[in-house]
Amino acid sequence: MPRFRYRLQKVLDYREDKEKQFRRELSGAQRSLARAVYELNALQERLALACQQSKMPVPDPEQYLIMDRYLARLNRDIREQEEVVTACGEEVARKTEAVQNAVRDRKTLGLHREKNYSDFCRSLELQEQKQNDEYALFGYNRRM
Repeated sequence: MPRFRYRLQKVLDYREDKEKQFRRELSGAQRSLARAVYELNALQERLALACQQSKMPVPDPEQYLIMDRYLARLNRDIREQEEVVTACGEEVARKTEAVQNAVRDRKTLGLHREKNYSDFCRSLELQEQKQNDEYALFGYNRRM
């Protein structure tokens, strides 16, 4: 009995490997996004704490200038971190799209493989049925 051999199996294996690679890249991008969001939240908490401290009366003008520079620096760091979060979010979106395309390609070949396998099984069944019909016809002709 012949075995089923899918002639595009290497292509299917390659696409499965690419899908796994894209999934790994996506998880890395998601980790970097989570890290960037965590850092942004930490900066925002530091800003909130500094704002609370700046509302207290400051006896020295030098300390006031230091606090003002610190608040300005925190605001600038927050804006920069927001840009990093946006860039990471866009990267995650690109990686997600790449994974979706890889899954679609793999599924297309998977469906093609399944169709070929069902055609192969159907041809085996037809071949077996034809052989059984020949045996039955041979037996019938022999009795007559």
